[in-house]
Amino acid sequence: MRLKIISCLIALAMIIATVAACTTIPMDNPNSSEDAPDSSLEASVDESSESVASESEDSSEEESEESVSEPSEDSSVEESASEDESSEEESGEDVSEESSKPVFTGDPEPVTPVPGYISTDSVDSYFNDSVFVGNSIMYGYDRRVQSWRNSYPDILGTAKFFCAGSFGFYNNSNPIDDESTHPSYQGVKYKIEDMPAVMGVKTVYLNLMGLNDLGMYSPESECARLTADCVIETIEKLQANSPDVEVVVLSGTYMFNHSKGKFSKLRNVNLSKLNQYILDYCNEKGLDYVDIANPLLATDDYLADEYCSDDYCHINEKGYIIWTELLRDYARAKQDGTWKNPKEMRIIYTEK
Repeated sequence: MRLKIISCLIALAMIIATVAACTTIPMDNPNSSEDAPDSSLEASVDESSESVASESEDSSEEESEESVSEPSEDSSVEESASEDESSEEESGEDVSEESSKPVFTGDPEPVTPVPGYISTDSVDSYFNDSVFVGNSIMYGYDRRVQSWRNSYPDILGTAKFFCAGSFGFYNNSNPIDDESTHPSYQGVKYKIEDMPAVMGVKTVYLNLMGLNDLGMYSPESECARLTADCVIETIEKLQANSPDVEVVVLSGTYMFNHSKGKFSKLRNVNLSKLNQYILDYCNEKGLDYVDIANPLLATDDYLADEYCSDDYCHINEKGYIIWTELLRDYARAKQDGTWKNPKEMRIIYTEK
């Protein structure tokens, strides 16, 4: 009897243990339900999303960097500034704000610090009753000065301009006709030597030009000297026709780097030789000579990119602002009695 009771108790205990085990299994494993999310799949989706986002960000950054490193030439100032800020944020580097002033990289430097804008100066009246003579580069200055005068009518005083595209001393020596490149005044073409009396000026600022002259003379080794002879002949004719007129020579400007190798004669070495020949002549004859060329050079002795408008030889507004400040420096020195011509116009061997 006792044995039966013990057997019953053992069987009852086993039943209770079995029931208890069945009721606790779901509580210990809540994720075993068929409705629970698959954690391994969720991790895979998250990793895939992060990878796609990362690739998208990398692609966006690469496109942004390309737009910053190669901005369009027609981009506005505001667009360029926005791109610079974007580049700074992406790189994490501290990019200092660019100055609005043109950065001079050549030699020698202008005497007066050059602003990135134009304004009038009391010394501008020094240029009253004067005329600036030259080719397309001087014509560009003419257009710029006329534009500035809309806001500042006293810039360069009452100075006039006598210039034309494709003009030079060689062309000036040719007869005037309907097809000639001689500049005109009040609708009539004139030669340089006849112009002062017609225009009623007291000072002629004669740009050496050279760009349309060197190629007209041969051999190449003599083209600078032969051009200089033509310049000197023109100056002497001008002085003979208008002996009371003062002649001030402005150096001829140089070529941009992209023009390298395109011309056999029109090269900076020949332009600088022409400049030196005429400087020697001016020093001998007591004529003033203003260097408006070297301050526009980059460190590679080509016309600096920041002052060039066409990857060739023409000058932009920043370059003309420097011209204006150099001319004002000249005027101040003349008024103070301290003006001296450059010591030399060094020969520039940008191409051997």
